[in-house]
Amino acid sequence: MEIESLEEFDLHIRRTKRLFGWFVQSVDLTQRESVLVTAEPHGAVFLGCALTDRAEAHLRRGGALIFPRLPALPFDPYRGALYTAQALYSDLEHGYATTPDALVYAWTRSLDHPPATKDTLAMSLHDHAIDNALTEVLTSLAAQTCVGVMGGHAAQRGTEAYATAATLGLRLAATGRTVLTGGG
Repeated sequence: MEIESLEEFDLHIRRTKRLFGWFVQSVDLTQRESVLVTAEPHGAVFLGCALTDRAEAHLRRGGALIFPRLPALPFDPYRGALYTAQALYSDLEHGYATTPDALVYAWTRSLDHPPATKDTLAMSLHDHAIDNALTEVLTSLAAQTCVGVMGGHAAQRGTEAYATAATLGLRLAATGRTVLTGGG
């Protein structure tokens, strides 16, 4: 069972105190300490969740796996949902360079080649989380309304190729299609 929000956690924890098979992804559980310390955590996995020290100690002793938040990243590798334009371009009024999109792009451009293990791990976790979120969205949509537009991982932001892919996505969205983009 995948838990990707506090609301989902609250809904499921009311039904059982046994967490076997739960995958809790990037949820702030600091206000749920009293519930967590009375739960049977064996077989649960917590990915990048915020926990109190007491709750974390109980979960670890009880057999849960806890993957920590990874430091110094401009993104959440355990993210449970797709990005929205609003999330990617928040703070745009202060210039593109301050947006989450720009910060992540700059981070990827600053990596060593080949990237360090910690960086490839963060990217792999993020890619898996996004693939999972995309699968969830796609199963709820009619296949004929979905269009994928890839900007091309080789296309640099600011180039004509990148602008062409972005314009195509915008035009398809204006026709009522669900446009899925990638690359960058």
